[in-house]
Amino acid sequence: MKILFNVIYGLLLVLCFQLLFFEPFHWGWALLTIYNIIWLTTDLILSNLKYVKGRQNTGYEVCTIYKSEEKKRDCYVLKFPRGSYIPEHKDEAPEGYVHWRLNIVLPIWHVGGKFGQETVRLNTTFEEAKQWSKYQGFNKKILGFRFIKFAPSEITHWVEEVEWHTRFVLSFGWLEKR
Repeated sequence: MKILFNVIYGLLLVLCFQLLFFEPFHWGWALLTIYNIIWLTTDLILSNLKYVKGRQNTGYEVCTIYKSEEKKRDCYVLKFPRGSYIPEHKDEAPEGYVHWRLNIVLPIWHVGGKFGQETVRLNTTFEEAKQWSKYQGFNKKILGFRFIKFAPSEITHWVEEVEWHTRFVLSFGWLEKR
């Protein structure tokens, strides 16, 4: 109810702002303001989910959306408040499986919190590098969303400290047989 009230209140503010300061009504400003209201509403929704402390105990929090041991899949919302980070580590996977994750960094304003992963090691053969590099997946930005696919059971990875606001990540995980 609180969120709905904030959305309606925000839309009324946009309308009043438009009527007072722009003659005639300007759709460009209206769309920009509506985008900001959507951003604020998303921030409110994500901030009000039920979170528990992350297992690294470095300030980030986790909200379970879906988890299936049988299908070997899960989905979480990760919340990184200001000052939180994840140190370098590898995740564990059951014997004979590779753990994969697709992380989607939501385009809510934040500073810091950059994802990092180790790169190709020195003194490896071409075959070793080729095998190892397939676990790096990809890291691409599309329409403001950052998509990161990688194998956390095979690659050392980390998240740098969030310096301002809150970073939200929608994280899908699954296990594949080797």
